[in-house]
Amino acid sequence: MTRNKKYNYKDDLKVMLDYGREKNRKGEGSYSFQTVIQDVITWNDFKQMTSGISPIDRIVVDRLLYRVGIAPENIEMIITEKDYERYQARCQIYKLYGNGDYEEAKKQLVEYKGWVKNEHPIHQQFAAMLYAKIMWKQNNHPDKILSILKDALAYTVTEWKQKSPDEICLAPDELEIILLMADCYRRKNFWDKAEYMISWVMEYSRKHVMEKEVWKRFLPLVYLESAKLRKEEIALKYIKTGILLCYQAASLFYLIPLQNYYLNLMQVLEQKNELTKTQRRNKRRILEERNCILELCREVEVDWKTIEPKQVYYNTYVFSEVLQRYRNYVGQSKRLFCEDICTENAYDAIEKGISIPRKKFLVLTERMGLPTTYMIAPLHGVTKVYMDQKVQINELITRYRYKEAEKLLEKLEFDLKRKRLLDLCPRNKQFFFRVHAILDTKLYGISREESRKRLEEAIRLTMPEYPKLDFSKKILLTQEVYILNNLAVSYREEGDYRDQKKNYKKAMEIWKGIQKSYQTSKLYGLAEYRGYDKILSNYISCIGSSGDYYHSTKLEYESIKHFLELGTINYLADACYGIAWNQEEMKIKYGKIKKETVCQPKLKQAIILAKMIRHTFLVEFLEKHWKEYN
Repeated sequence: MTRNKKYNYKDDLKVMLDYGREKNRKGEGSYSFQTVIQDVITWNDFKQMTSGISPIDRIVVDRLLYRVGIAPENIEMIITEKDYERYQARCQIYKLYGNGDYEEAKKQLVEYKGWVKNEHPIHQQFAAMLYAKIMWKQNNHPDKILSILKDALAYTVTEWKQKSPDEICLAPDELEIILLMADCYRRKNFWDKAEYMISWVMEYSRKHVMEKEVWKRFLPLVYLESAKLRKEEIALKYIKTGILLCYQAASLFYLIPLQNYYLNLMQVLEQKNELTKTQRRNKRRILEERNCILELCREVEVDWKTIEPKQVYYNTYVFSEVLQRYRNYVGQSKRLFCEDICTENAYDAIEKGISIPRKKFLVLTERMGLPTTYMIAPLHGVTKVYMDQKVQINELITRYRYKEAEKLLEKLEFDLKRKRLLDLCPRNKQFFFRVHAILDTKLYGISREESRKRLEEAIRLTMPEYPKLDFSKKILLTQEVYILNNLAVSYREEGDYRDQKKNYKKAMEIWKGIQKSYQTSKLYGLAEYRGYDKILSNYISCIGSSGDYYHSTKLEYESIKHFLELGTINYLADACYGIAWNQEEMKIKYGKIKKETVCQPKLKQAIILAKMIRHTFLVEFLEKHWKEYN
């Protein structure tokens, strides 16, 4: 059984890439692994990487996933101390870039290039690409920028011009460089070259299957750049498509430039008296949506011009820290924890990040109850199509579409039981325990107490010590956070009508524990975590419901800033509604705030944002509240 577990876990990355290379190509045939890894990694290094026990920088793994159309957001990964240090340096440079401190950012980019000169070329590409963007911000001549962009692309792509778009696999960062090169040619009035490059990337997007988290990083830019080469009527079609793509992906990347271009085109057509009634109505809507985002940016001091794709690590944990925090969680000494694995001195070097284990990595992760691999997939031992179904089930639950989620869950569970993958992989079984508890509560009315028993049974599959030990001391994986969040939500909902103080306190204890677990991490504020984003809205809302309206409002504004900088529209509507609700409650309690000062504008913003991403259930709820409020 242990052998099967190891086999399933270590093969997860290869299975994901294998599925991606087969499905990424529209039409007949699939891409070879050699095509996927070309100019990124050698075949020997690729075999080492897909063994599951040989560590490699996450930036390389993400690049390969992007190349086959898979979003890195869907996986979790354990990284080395050196990878963490390099990522930390890149985040610091991004911060300088976002703050407009371009000279210091350029200085640190030069230092970074020297530091990583013997590392993977993707590091050099990052430095060159960001340097070119800074030169753009500083209005340097297109020729200088173009030269740097060509060098940047050459680090990982050498023959794209000689190949048709369906013969090559590229990542969004690589495609973005081609689009930036096209813009340089356009500014130099070399329109034919610009048109060729943009059309090539457009054709690439049509020939490849990609998750929305992948194409949102470059595809709206394709339509923006295409519009710049065309007359008003045709340009308008491209711009509208780009805006719709942003809404479909709930993405802010390139959205404001697209909206600005759209409104400028509308103004030109209006001056020609060529606007139809529908176009006038659409113009008012786009203007309202753009102003909503700009107002949020002003409120939390985010420069909308800095909202663009970045090389962000998602759901990432530093191995040395995982070890140290787990020991503290279970209260074991180094000597006791590494017993029968290695000497205390050898273990000490591993925990400090000085030594990188390979064979011992398997035993150490197994001792902590973790999957024995650096890359942790959403489901284990299955192809990507099953992992996608898990993601879809979670999304359906988020959208309150419980019947659809149940139907898909039954099919997925049947397939995994047939393969015996529930018994072999506790984290697979944990997912089904969790979702059954949620759906049985929402669809069949089981008590919240019974639901919590099932959720606690689920969490104990990977945290057998729960609730005896303080889980905030350890690294929590995303699925564990989801279960703890469901437990907290159950207590909070019960608190609405039974012993509010007691149940709210229990909910807050769980959410604070999750928050502390994330905030204690080395990567807090640098990496992005789906689990943290999930609990943030619920946690802040509960603070408001418990009567601390000022603190809740402060945290809502902080979350708005976080999601704007992340480039996502998701959760913004919830945050705006939370502020409106807090202000309304303060007015009722203290009678000091006029509802037209804050409540109405924030509620209106929430409705606009929910409509943008077509969150039907939320729109209906907010509009009902709007009618009652007015």
